Amino acid sequence: MDLAAGPPETPDQRPMHERITADLREEILSGTTPPGTVLRHADLTQRLGADDTTVHRALRNLQDEHLTAPHADGEMVVGHHRQTMRPAQGMSPVGPSEPFPWLVEVRRRGIDARFTLLEVEVLPEPPARIVEALQLADGQRAVLGHLLLTFDGKPAALIKVYFAYDIVDGTLITGRRLIRGGIPSLLSHLGYPALRCVDLVTAQTPTQEQNTILRLPETVPLLRTFRVAYSTGDRPVIVTDAVEAAHLFELQYEFSPASPR
Repeated sequence: MDLAAGPPETPDQRPMHERITADLREEILSGTTPPGTVLRHADLTQRLGADDTTVHRALRNLQDEHLTAPHADGEMVVGHHRQTMRPAQGMSPVGPSEPFPWLVEVRRRGIDARFTLLEVEVLPEPPARIVEALQLADGQRAVLGHLLLTFDGKPAALIKVYFAYDIVDGTLITGRRLIRGGIPSLLSHLGYPALRCVDLVTAQTPTQEQNTILRLPETVPLLRTFRVAYSTGDRPVIVTDAVEAAHLFELQYEFSPASPR
């Protein structure tokens, strides 16, 4: 890209190993350096003009991000093992005895993906953002479920799921156990099928707690997906607020032209 006509460049103030990590990561994710390519230490030090220690730290960062893996000859080979998330699939209901569709797809790729229900609580005073999203009346309670998603036993995402209390009171959702087939299936059975969803996706720096639980590699941000699902009459029935380790996920949206909202 020719930036000669653009504004003056500001020198990158990041440490050298972080800059090299970022450049190599871009080469991998853009496909310039495809899976199976061996990243040879000596070649990189010469090409990048960096010392051995700096290149080693950069390669270690890429390995921590699951973008590379050790090669038989002691070098590193490009792997790129991010999981593709298809949000539309996650809201598709299935039968009560069937497993959650997205988990099935991930497990077919050889990844042991699992949800763990950490806690369920009733909120007498839900956060203002949730009150607005669920269109709760003054004094109306909400139910909050805390979930942890793991890949091969390693933390990958923290998910908060909110419901209006009157919808889920007395159901399996307040029973403090996972629901086979997923929450969309239960809501559909209760008469609240998810007919459309609105996602707000942002990137953010993790909090200390998030960084500790998700065991994030150095400099890796979080993807945050705030989703509101609407049912019949355009009533909001569920809000999910998920923070995902950005080095483990990519989001895939499929849509066609439609009337603007």
